[in-house]
Amino acid sequence: MSLTLAVPGMILGETALSFICIGLRPPVVSWGVMLQQAQNVRVIAITPWLLIPGIFVVVTVSAFNFLGDVSQLLPPSRLRSMTMHEPRPRPSSWLRISHDSD
Repeated sequence: MSLTLAVPGMILGETALSFICIGLRPPVVSWGVMLQQAQNVRVIAITPWLLIPGIFVVVTVSAFNFLGDVSQLLPPSRLRSMTMHEPRPRPSSWLRISHDSD
């Protein structure tokens, strides 16, 4: 569950640092670098697709937060069986062998 909080934090941290020119810099491709280019209103008027990385940041962070919320709602046994892929035990009625002798 800490993973669902750590990954969005790292994404937002990298994006924010790159946006304010402290993190990654061009020509490196990053959502923050792309959003940095979209700071000027004139650039957005000419190339509105520069705002698309912002949409991806919001969707990705929301998806990880949603995944964390869902994992908290599932009972621990259900969550464990989903992650470990253990075979489910068969009911004892399947193991009975009937011998009909007339």
